[in-house]
Amino acid sequence: MRFSILASSLLLIAISLDAAEAVAQTPPADVDAQLSRLAEKRKLQAELQKETADLVAQIQTQLLNFQKRLGELNGPPLPMPPLPPPNDPLKAKIAEAFKADAGDLASKKLDAAKLAGTYSAAVEKNLALIPELKTAGDLIERVRSIDPSLGTDRLTNVRTLIAAELAAILKSHSTPLTDELRNAVAALFARFEAALDDVSK
Repeated sequence: MRFSILASSLLLIAISLDAAEAVAQTPPADVDAQLSRLAEKRKLQAELQKETADLVAQIQTQLLNFQKRLGELNGPPLPMPPLPPPNDPLKAKIAEAFKADAGDLASKKLDAAKLAGTYSAAVEKNLALIPELKTAGDLIERVRSIDPSLGTDRLTNVRTLIAAELAAILKSHSTPLTDELRNAVAALFARFEAALDDVSK
């Protein structure tokens, strides 16, 4: 009797283990569905990445075409003015005027750096060669508009010297800007920048 009960128990345990193993080996029904959804999402993601790359390429091509057309409308780039000559005598003149100007050295150097920045921008933007600026007065006012923060009471000796150098070429505000004058003033702007940069250090 005891043997029969033990045998029955062992048989039930074996059946239970077989059933558990079968369940463990068979994935739940919803796993297949989730795997299918994952595969679909990966497919959509790949398609989206391709569409994005194609769109970026189209935008880049359109931008390049626009820049090309804009360059054709604006004409060829304006030539840069020549570099200041080595040992330019203007540097010594500006250094002397800078030394004579009132104010503490640190403040004067800061003002000289601002003024150098103004003429640096004038050189970089080729203001002297812009056709829309017809007269000497047009050009001078455009240069002054770059940075009006430097008051007229600062670096007065330096600014008086710069004005005299410009007047020697341009004569008056009403002087028409010929190609020769434009080139001469463009070169002078570059010399101003270099000389002012020296005294600002």
